[in-house]
Amino acid sequence: MSTYLAQLGLAPEGVEFARNEWKSALESLYALMHEKLWVSHPDRLLEASRKPLQLHIAREIELDTPRTLVTNEAQKAKEFYELCGGRVIVKAIGPGWVYSENGEKLHYVMTNRINSTDLEAENEMKVAPVTFQEEIPKAYEIRVNIVGQSVLPIKIDSQKSEVSKVDWRRYDVSNTPYTSYQLPSLVENQCLQLTHKLGLEFGAIDLIRTPDGKYVFLEINGNGQFLWAEELSGMKVSSALASLLAGKSPPLKTINFL
Repeated sequence: MSTYLAQLGLAPEGVEFARNEWKSALESLYALMHEKLWVSHPDRLLEASRKPLQLHIAREIELDTPRTLVTNEAQKAKEFYELCGGRVIVKAIGPGWVYSENGEKLHYVMTNRINSTDLEAENEMKVAPVTFQEEIPKAYEIRVNIVGQSVLPIKIDSQKSEVSKVDWRRYDVSNTPYTSYQLPSLVENQCLQLTHKLGLEFGAIDLIRTPDGKYVFLEINGNGQFLWAEELSGMKVSSALASLLAGKSPPLKTINFL
């Protein structure tokens, strides 16, 4: 579309205006169709992408969450580091992609451990806020796929590889088994509630199972990938999604949580 508009001889600001008009028209159409079954509605996806909001709702429904600080102030980060006994990770507040000026994806920001020396980079820290989070000990991790009212958890043995211990998205598939998993009914219900409160019909939730048996919520992705984990674990996420879209299984929005 941008190329076509430019070929019409429009100035860059004209191209940008036309693009925004198309965007506004489509978003208005989506808003008028909010009663239809969306998996999931664009407005709900946008709101659900805000990770601090996810953590707030998770705490409201009594899911365990890590201690978290979002700041660009070095002193506050140092105080948080001490509070957590030096076991702190950093991650992006948003999606984590770094783009070039022409929109090309250049880099993806992973979760990383930090040390006290990292916190001395005060000028760099002022550039933008950062999510600092208490590092939670892991026995393994769980990718909980919520599809309508179905809960489809997949266990990821991320701690079996040094590559994936801090962030399983540093894939080492041959050394990190993926298997189907059964959550306790309470945690299942909490995952459904969280997804419901965010207005989603699909959500990929990341949990940690700690060595002492707790389930700790990290985040939810309203458009999380699942096919690679389905193929490795045998958990039929795509079948559940097809059933939901075909109207053969009930949507999450029809549940009335007390």
